[in-house]
Amino acid sequence: GVYSQPVAEHVLGSILALKRGLVHYARTKGWSKPIGSNLFGAHVLILGGGGIAKNLLPLLSPFGCMTTVVRRSSEKFSEADRTIDMNDLADVLPTADVVVLALALTPETTGVADATFFDLLPDTAILVNVARGKHVVTSDLVYALQSGQISGAVLDVTDPEPLADDHVLWSIKNCLITP
Repeated sequence: GVYSQPVAEHVLGSILALKRGLVHYARTKGWSKPIGSNLFGAHVLILGGGGIAKNLLPLLSPFGCMTTVVRRSSEKFSEADRTIDMNDLADVLPTADVVVLALALTPETTGVADATFFDLLPDTAILVNVARGKHVVTSDLVYALQSGQISGAVLDVTDPEPLADDHVLWSIKNCLITP
């Protein structure tokens, strides 16, 4: 729990960096037209009901976000607008603007973010993974980012880790990798 608060802050900063186009602007070598979108009123889906979610939800509150926490049980997560269990994940992915992976790595959650997961997300959605790299099928994420299937990703963890210096994720413009 000691890292929950700083990780939650990192998640908020990462969401804003992608949503407001800061990652794009930082890599652009000339003037470009405005890009990005607002966090205000966004649907933020958080997979995991632990300390990171508990600390992130109050940070999202000033933005008027609709928040859904996905956890092992549908027992209400009091800080969230809605709580569902993993069985209902496919029902909410199509409405998610932001998906935060902050859950434990178990056999059931390994590879949760795969081709099917990305197919269900709107093309404006962003993914933030601050949990474990093995939650994401890396090749499926690469395809989703390169094809425009999703808008962007922030990866604080990767699979494999460490990520090789020549891995394609380093060169994808809508992907921010943080240590």
